[in-house]
Amino acid sequence: MIIKFGIDPTGETLHIGHLVPLLRAKKYRDEGNIIYIVIGDFTARIGDPTGKNEARPRLSNEQIEENIKTIVKQVHKVLGTENIKIVFNSNWLSKVTLDTFYFILQHFTVQQIIERRMFKERIKDYSKKKGNPIWMPEFTYPILQGFDSYVLKANIEIGGQDQLFNMNVGRDIQKMYGMKQQTVETTPLILGGDGNKMSKTSNNIISLSLSPKEMFDALMSIRDDVAIEYGMTFFPEETRHDELLMTDIRKFKINLAQSITEIVYNPMQSLVD
Repeated sequence: MIIKFGIDPTGETLHIGHLVPLLRAKKYRDEGNIIYIVIGDFTARIGDPTGKNEARPRLSNEQIEENIKTIVKQVHKVLGTENIKIVFNSNWLSKVTLDTFYFILQHFTVQQIIERRMFKERIKDYSKKKGNPIWMPEFTYPILQGFDSYVLKANIEIGGQDQLFNMNVGRDIQKMYGMKQQTVETTPLILGGDGNKMSKTSNNIISLSLSPKEMFDALMSIRDDVAIEYGMTFFPEETRHDELLMTDIRKFKINLAQSITEIVYNPMQSLVD
């Protein structure tokens, strides 16, 4: 099977939220499947509007290239290189003709796009003259991402819960070309240590670029309730119940911090005094 996971290089580093879909991809890889990591160097010029109340700033080609170097290293650090194919969607999206693009557009409606919650909110705010406009490239982003699934002939696409709409567009485009539709698998979104959505703008990400000690310390500093949420996601299902029943929250967080750090840096030296 062909497993697809897309990453837009709009940031200079991945964070532990990316670990969840990467670990799901790793499981498929270990079962003998090929994992396609799609680096959205073309779509990064637009920026995914999901969850945004304004358009992303346009990145320079130089900045995108620098981000890609770091991201590819981090993907290989987590997944290794066996049966991992790094591909760039500029290789095909830059060659799409207007005929092809308009053929695809004919299968989607404006109503489908503006039904997305973040667009509805931005339209409502803009009508009150307090929000930001929605630019046409933002409307096309899900279609471009979906076209990646058609090109790769993806059987399964993995992504965060906030990517469900975009991934289903991939199914629609595969269907319009008479292709078997991919299965969509969503993974939980990870909160920042402060309990808010993890994002660079909130300055609450735990970067995969941190050293083992820095990562361990960052995980130890997250809120206790957030640590329990992390445990529900990262601890293996067969041990999750016992871990969550622990009454000593510090020991729980130590175990959690070690477990997550070991995923990125395995093996690692003891980080607990």
